[in-house]
Parts: sequence; C-alpha cells; structure tokens
Amino acid sequence: MSYILSTTSFVEVLKLPILVDHYLEHDDGFLEFMVHHYGGHEKDADWDRDMQLPFMTGSTLMIFAFNIPVSHMAPKPVSSPLDPDSRRIMDDSHFSSNYLADVFQPPKSC
Repeated sequence: MSYILSTTSFVEVLKLPILVDHYLEHDDGFLEFMVHHYGGHEKDADWDRDMQLPFMTGSTLMIFAFNIPVSHMAPKPVSSPLDPDSRRIMDDSHFSSNYLADVFQPPKSC
C-alpha cells in the first residue's frame, strides 16, 4: 500500500488534514489563503510548513517511455491478390460455370 501511495498522486490527498490545520492557523478567508499559498507566493516565515501542503511540490510518478524506431513504423507494402491489369474483384476460376448460364439470365418481357 505504501508503494502505491508513494508513486501516485493519491498521497497528496492524504495531506488534506495538513491543509485544514494550516488554514485554521491563518486569519485569512479561504480564498485568500488559497491564492496566497497556491498563487506563487514568496518565501515567508512558515515556508517549510507551506511546502507540506498538498500539491505544493512535484510528486514523483513512475513514467515509462518507449522509443520505437521510425523504420518499424513505416508502412509495409501489401501484396495484392488481384492482378493489377484485371478489374475483377474475385478469382472465380475454381468455380464450375456449368450452371451460371441457367441462374443469371437477362430479364424476359412477357
């Protein structure tokens, strides 16, 4: 559990009680407190306490990066089963054409 909390931003949520305690130490309103502490404030007497607030320091996240060479991303030529000179979509040479004349006939007028 501590490994998960130390490698994700969820550990910042656990610092919320520190935020509440530090807010109660100040006499400002909540909006003024937030602007003062999260609006890029200067170093003051309680700087160390301010740095304990959630999201004040960059959290350590595990980032994995993979470098894929461009040569592996280039499209590979696809060999077409179709004859480029032919406009036929399907090679039906392996079908028997004995019954094709009976099935496909032009419409007849009555």
